[in-house]
Amino acid sequence: MTCRTLVTHVEPDVGGTSVYALVGAKGQCSEVRAPKILRDVVSRAKTYKIQVIKKIKNAPKKVTYEDGYLKFLCEKECSFVVKAWALTGVPVTPFVTDVDIVTNMKNVFTFNIKATKVRERGGVLGLQNLGSAVAIDVRTFDPLSNFKALLVEPLSAPRRSFYAYFPDGSLYLVGPDVKERIAVVRDLMDVVSFPYGYLTSIIRKDKVDVISKRKGTWTILKRVEGAAKSAEWCLVDSTPALAIYYEDHISLVTLREEIINIAVEGWRAASLSPNAELLLLSTGEGVKLIDLNSGEKLKEFKLKGVELISWSPYSDFAALCSKEACWIYSNLSKEIATVRKVSNATSVWWSPSTYNLYVARGNKLEITFFDPPGVKATLLVARRPILRETSRERT
Repeated sequence: MTCRTLVTHVEPDVGGTSVYALVGAKGQCSEVRAPKILRDVVSRAKTYKIQVIKKIKNAPKKVTYEDGYLKFLCEKECSFVVKAWALTGVPVTPFVTDVDIVTNMKNVFTFNIKATKVRERGGVLGLQNLGSAVAIDVRTFDPLSNFKALLVEPLSAPRRSFYAYFPDGSLYLVGPDVKERIAVVRDLMDVVSFPYGYLTSIIRKDKVDVISKRKGTWTILKRVEGAAKSAEWCLVDSTPALAIYYEDHISLVTLREEIINIAVEGWRAASLSPNAELLLLSTGEGVKLIDLNSGEKLKEFKLKGVELISWSPYSDFAALCSKEACWIYSNLSKEIATVRKVSNATSVWWSPSTYNLYVARGNKLEITFFDPPGVKATLLVARRPILRETSRERT
């Protein structure tokens, strides 16, 4: 008998916090230890409610909570999704430590879902695979769309919203109450959205456009010429900035007039931390950790073949993946915390709501659940990046 739980989403909800969890049992089962954040949410609550919101297979009629356990009755293999809502006042959010990472690195849930690229925000799981893309409600794994798209890029807010790119070249904003065409882009390579609000970047073959919706109209705020390999958003001086990766340099584009160019050579994978303080750079033979303010190399890890790098939302951890393994770098200890064998990873992503680590492997999707405890959101202080230099060029 095996009973397991996977927290799929955590979000503020009507004066409290909602925790969604997938529960599965391979045989007869009457209880399972509740995830830490669910226990912490309930323990802080004046009142709470737990209910089955999706019956997948042989689901029980009722689930209760008692002494840190979810109680139910499955006489044979079963699976279902529960929602635990608790009146916590201040929202509760996951808080992950090195201990959680090391202890639960092998707590992996594998789904037979084809995906070569994965992103998740705002309750939307965006998956791409060989010229098609889907948007999935991560709470229940139900589809959010029934149309054929080439690309899906989720947003943190508004919830359950995402950008969708269609075969005719149309780029749309799609949400619970909206389907709005933004532009027609014939040579689009990728869409990389700032997590909150209507600010995004369109990567084209020979340029990158930063666009935003202002006074009801989508406009180009900035255009950067050149063939970019990739891009990602971060914060510079507490304001959004777009890091654009080229063959021989990284351009850090702020919404002001400033463009900071950082020279890099011989890299296979690179990622700037969300607080714009650190740069992880893979050469194929090793991974360098660079202080962006001083340009100093702080560390170099002898990790071969790293082709994918993804920072966690608060710059606390980073996943470094090759074709054979994924290492987790801890910015708390400044060391590699742990490693797990992973074959043929094509995309890696940290969930901002649960801290789950997604790894797409082409014909499978793996989710590592670190089972972190929950803390009041007001206790989390996001690190603010400070650019000490004012020069436009850095080498």
